[in-house]
Amino acid sequence: MSTVAGFDAYGTAIADTASALAAEAVAAQAATLNGQSVKLAGTLRNVCQMAGCWATIETPSGNIRITVPKNADGTYAWTLPKDIVGRRVVAEGKLKEATLTADHAAHMARESGSAGADTTALKDAPELHLEATGVLVAKAE
Repeated sequence: MSTVAGFDAYGTAIADTASALAAEAVAAQAATLNGQSVKLAGTLRNVCQMAGCWATIETPSGNIRITVPKNADGTYAWTLPKDIVGRRVVAEGKLKEATLTADHAAHMARESGSAGADTTALKDAPELHLEATGVLVAKAE
């Protein structure tokens, strides 16, 4: 981890935060941005409590899940702290549209610390994934 002007940095450094699109704007333009590299900003709603390998930003049209890349050996290249829910982030990576299966929704609920939550309504739900190359997390105040 390194530090960039008020943020803790994970992964590849993000030098310019001013050009980040609001998560809501990214979600609204998902079809156009699908498969492209994007830089987005938002507030974290959830973080994986098992490994810090994903985090979500909630938008009016659904979640954007930020995922941490894996190394060739299957280990995570880096992870996020588990105590950053509610903090502002700037994340950069490749955006892709995905479908959340019921099994994956239940898996994510377990990892977020809400095992037992009813996730059946999420079966086949659309979700955006940002395969992150880097994430900036605002420092705690």
